[in-house]
Amino acid sequence: MARKNKNLRRTEKTSRKAVLTRLLPPLVFLLALCLLVVCFYDSGYTSLPPTAQRYDTAKADIQALLQDSRRVNQREPWEKLAAEFQDIYKADPAWPNRPAALFRAAECLEDLARRSFARSDAQKAVTVYTAVADRHAASRLADDALFRAARLSAAWLKDDAGALTLLARLKSQYPRGDMLPQALALEKALRASAEGRTAPEARQARTPHRTWTPQPLRPSPGARPPRRNPLRRRPRPHRQIPPRRRLPNRIPNRRPRPHWRRLRPNSSPGRRKACRGAMPPPRRP
Repeated sequence: MARKNKNLRRTEKTSRKAVLTRLLPPLVFLLALCLLVVCFYDSGYTSLPPTAQRYDTAKADIQALLQDSRRVNQREPWEKLAAEFQDIYKADPAWPNRPAALFRAAECLEDLARRSFARSDAQKAVTVYTAVADRHAASRLADDALFRAARLSAAWLKDDAGALTLLARLKSQYPRGDMLPQALALEKALRASAEGRTAPEARQARTPHRTWTPQPLRPSPGARPPRRNPLRRRPRPHRQIPPRRRLPNRIPNRRPRPHWRRLRPNSSPGRRKACRGAMPPPRRP
């Protein structure tokens, strides 16, 4: 019995060792893979500078604010985002994406101006856009900043002279920029305006209820007179309709004789006798 128990214990131990030897390699491989993924993720995340992390977070906050229908029309969130982007711009002078942070700050101020309809907010946005073009002239956002500053100056500040100056600067400094066609169109509209207000937003803000009176068309000297539409009826002159005459009855005192078919079978004999002349003679068998 003792030998049997020893043999059973030995077999159990050998079976456990066999299971462990089989499961140990895949477990070690999974553990090493998890450690490798965690190490690489941490190293990649921490390798980014803190300025870039703040910039990405602020951009995500803009998207979240645009999705919030209640807070999107408030002043405080837009002012906080503009201040956050300006702090990001000032935090790290060696960060290569500083023009984008300043441009984002100007965008936040422009969105605030479009919702508050305040000229002070529009003036702040124009100032920040101009700062982008002044401080970072070699950036790809410089021509965009100049165009947006000119558009805001014409639409919200009613400063056409300042807008034309910014557009001329854009044409001279960035003749191959992607904003050149829009800048030319805006300049053409500003110069062709007789009243000095061609920007559609400014015109709408200035005269929201402007009425237009149609003027009669004048025919040209050698033009033919217009043809009359044959389907159109001419108005007839008014005439008095004579009263309708009553015609006299041809036979006024004659009563029509009743026909025999109009008589009922159960009519009275006197009525049958009166109408005997109108009835056909009886048939003989």
